[in-house]
Amino acid sequence: MCKELICLISLALAISGVTQAAFDTVGVYDPDDEPHHNQVDQSGTYDSHTGNTGPDNVIDLAAFQALIGPAFDADGGGVVDAESANGGLDGQDIIANFGISRTKSLTISSTGGTLHRGSGGNSGNRLPTSGDGRFAKSNNGDFVFDIGAVTGGVSGEVVTHFAGTLVYRDNRDMNPQVTATFSGGGTVTAVADMLMDAPNNSKDTFLGFVAPPGEGIVNVTFDIANYTNMDDIAFITSAFVVVSEKATNPKPADGATDVPIDAVLSWKPGEYVAALSPKHKVFFSENFDDVNDGIGGITQDPNLYPVGALLDFGKTYYWRIDEADSTSGWEQGRVWQFTVEPFAYSIENITVTASSSEQGKGAENTINGSGLDTGGLLHDNESVGNMWLSARDANQPTWIEFKFDKVHKLHELWVWNSNDSLEQAVGLGFKDVLIEYSTDGVDFTALGTTHEFAWAPGTADYAHDTTIDMGDVAAKYVRLTANSNWGGILEQYGLSEVRFFSIPVSAREPSPFAGATNVALDPVLGWTAGREAAGHDVYFSDDLQAVIDGTAPVTAVTEGSYSPLSLDVGTTYYWRIDEVNDVETPALWQGEIWDFTTVDSLIVDDFENYDSADNQIWYAWKDGLGYGTPDVPPYYAGNGTGAAVGDETTESFTEETIVHGGNQSMPLAYNNNKQGYLNYSEATMTLNSQWDWTVRGVGGLSLWFRGFPTSVGSFAEGPVGTYTMTAAGADIWNEADEFHYAFKQLTGVGSIITKVESVDNTDPWAKAGVMIRETLDPGSKFAAVYITSTNPDGTPTQGCRFQGRTDTDGSATSDTSVATDEQKAVTAPYWVKLERDFAGNLRGYYSSDGSTWSPLVWRPSISMNSNVYVGLALTSHNAALTCEAKFSGVQTTGTVTGQWQSQDIGISSNSAESMYIAIGNSAGASAIVYNDDPAPTQTDTWTEWVINLNQLSDQGVNLADVDNISIGLGDRDNPQPGGSGKIYIDDIRLYGPRTVAEE
Repeated sequence: MCKELICLISLALAISGVTQAAFDTVGVYDPDDEPHHNQVDQSGTYDSHTGNTGPDNVIDLAAFQALIGPAFDADGGGVVDAESANGGLDGQDIIANFGISRTKSLTISSTGGTLHRGSGGNSGNRLPTSGDGRFAKSNNGDFVFDIGAVTGGVSGEVVTHFAGTLVYRDNRDMNPQVTATFSGGGTVTAVADMLMDAPNNSKDTFLGFVAPPGEGIVNVTFDIANYTNMDDIAFITSAFVVVSEKATNPKPADGATDVPIDAVLSWKPGEYVAALSPKHKVFFSENFDDVNDGIGGITQDPNLYPVGALLDFGKTYYWRIDEADSTSGWEQGRVWQFTVEPFAYSIENITVTASSSEQGKGAENTINGSGLDTGGLLHDNESVGNMWLSARDANQPTWIEFKFDKVHKLHELWVWNSNDSLEQAVGLGFKDVLIEYSTDGVDFTALGTTHEFAWAPGTADYAHDTTIDMGDVAAKYVRLTANSNWGGILEQYGLSEVRFFSIPVSAREPSPFAGATNVALDPVLGWTAGREAAGHDVYFSDDLQAVIDGTAPVTAVTEGSYSPLSLDVGTTYYWRIDEVNDVETPALWQGEIWDFTTVDSLIVDDFENYDSADNQIWYAWKDGLGYGTPDVPPYYAGNGTGAAVGDETTESFTEETIVHGGNQSMPLAYNNNKQGYLNYSEATMTLNSQWDWTVRGVGGLSLWFRGFPTSVGSFAEGPVGTYTMTAAGADIWNEADEFHYAFKQLTGVGSIITKVESVDNTDPWAKAGVMIRETLDPGSKFAAVYITSTNPDGTPTQGCRFQGRTDTDGSATSDTSVATDEQKAVTAPYWVKLERDFAGNLRGYYSSDGSTWSPLVWRPSISMNSNVYVGLALTSHNAALTCEAKFSGVQTTGTVTGQWQSQDIGISSNSAESMYIAIGNSAGASAIVYNDDPAPTQTDTWTEWVINLNQLSDQGVNLADVDNISIGLGDRDNPQPGGSGKIYIDDIRLYGPRTVAEE
């Protein structure tokens, strides 16, 4: 059984007299959940967390977004398009395959309170009722969102995060029970829970919730277990988070680890504390119960809380913020927790060498975790592949040396000694050991005298049992030399695993991270300071060697950040932080070399921010058409040229399909022979501020453009009475045609006859013939009789065919089901005829001699206006190829007027025109550069045009004061009548000196 699913979205939130809400981009957003992620629990319930774009991860009702999604296909490898009315959703598939999502965004403007359906527009508290994905009006006045058919599924109980309701149109007698809970506590009251047949039932099909005070998630359960003949509900989900009266967004984040011992707690205040004092009550302890029970507590106004004393290494702490509330007194907050960094960190990135090794028992086994359990603490007793053993009869002494990634302040060494299953019998583990360390790998210093490593038991659950205090020495190398083993029998020595720990005295965790790209040009450098640092020497340069050598400019700072910086585009920078403390030994810990690369360009315009509201593209790019009504702002009369920007058929008034980057580009139509306009076309944008194009290392202006190729369609007579036509085109079929048409005008009754002499075989369905057509639009109604191409062996491809379109922009249809063998055997040369009678009926014929006519069986009923076009048509049925056909004996009857005209129908093509870019100063000076290609408008792939800024400055323009930029087609300096067409512009940017953008 197939049903149509309708989603009603509504909110009715009453929260202490102030109503606000925020919709997540997909599913539910918890402001305490960082980082955001997608997850599916074992029951299959979908819980999607993503960050909002608004400040502090909350979008208030003034910028409310309702988002419809996600939908999934059966195998999880793609998505069902919820935007399409024909996109069926299978409930079983959706519930079984969470993980891939697609959303449809509906922007709703509101000033607060309950949302209502609007009667047009989207002002105040009204929902949009036009455009893709609109909320439409059902018969009983409710607003609905139609997402197409739903089939399949299983019965049972399904829970999803949802704000709204689901309605089945053809199940008016079914009303599955709907319940709701609120994760923030309190009761959710359903305003209505009718799930009825929306268009046909008079009852309300509305589901709204009155949410209790606080912040949380509404969970809606649709219980359909009792409806065995009802398909399972396939969910298109939305959910909301109520703006909180409680504290949110804790820092450190809830569950954070490696938190510094001097951490300062902060949070986002609750919604209603601004006018109150004290505003916050802070509970902080290493005891969960004390915080949870609200024991103690410190009241204060700032939303920052310095702990006071240093925290304990490795310890977990709990905290809670209660927020002041004029009604309830204090709004109790959630209990958060974090864990402080350990005193010392295990060193990674170690390399190892040894005096010798047995095969399969290499030195690398001491540092690669082989043989350890998943917890990294217990070692097994299988030596091959898991332990190191020196070679039998190797030269003595036996040693093993470890090299770190840099100089570390060593705290401890953990040792798992040789633990082969025969260890207690042969005793090959290190016993008396000389430990030496070095910063350069040449000069080594002994750590004390000798150290004894404990004898391993040879069992499979061996925990490390030797801990060496490394005395906080500075070292990059550590060498262990065996003076003896535990057995004293063989001169072989072994170890299972070692682990070194160091105190983090060097700067770490750089921001931007090492190797980062697309870094902003005014970054603030940040890092986690070394534990003993009293100050920081910052080396920063685009010269790597200068940073390595310490000859780069250096700045001493006392905080773990460095700014301001003013950087160049597309440049790699290198930096190093040396941690300094004159009372420690050593007094300086040299840092690692980090690097990042800045954004490669400055955006002049990427066309992504234009919309159909207050930021329409022609407001910025002023063209020849202008906009508005005189004396009624906004108004612009136009610049007098043949340019026209934008596309009124899209939601954003930009081009949304033909784009180079992002989702939008600028369509720019040109007509350089338009009566009453200048013979060139130009659109100009005034920059929001006067751009200085001499800084940030910029040296080139780049834009991407593409157009359409020249038309291959043509129509010519010669010799007299014989016509040759050329054409490309995908087909004259489906909802829109692509072909070349030679035509006159016909009023009322009439006919056309021609002999199709030949048709190139560019495709088995290449076709030429006679046509009567209502308009010159690609989706026009028409009727046509064709002769199709001939195979190389002289046999017909499709013969003679009668085709037409009965409805404007509808699918074309054909006589295929009734075509006779005789007509399908026809090949050129052959005669065809098309007639229209008084009733508007259209009849087709074919003939071998132009005198005796055979009627085509198909008799389509195609209602057209009295005034139509009559003529000859040709399509190659292959847009990449040009087809040629010849016609002769053309005759018409009836009221046929005008001379032969011809044009492409449905095939975009451009006349050849030059293209230029001009910039101007606020004082009026300007410079212009023409593209080297004489016909860039006919380039049908995205092409970058890079202009060296010297070409502009050499014309006397001050690049430090650029006020406007223009894009033009034609010759602005010497305008001449020209052609027309359309190009697309995208990604106008300023780059460093270069020739072509790296894609």
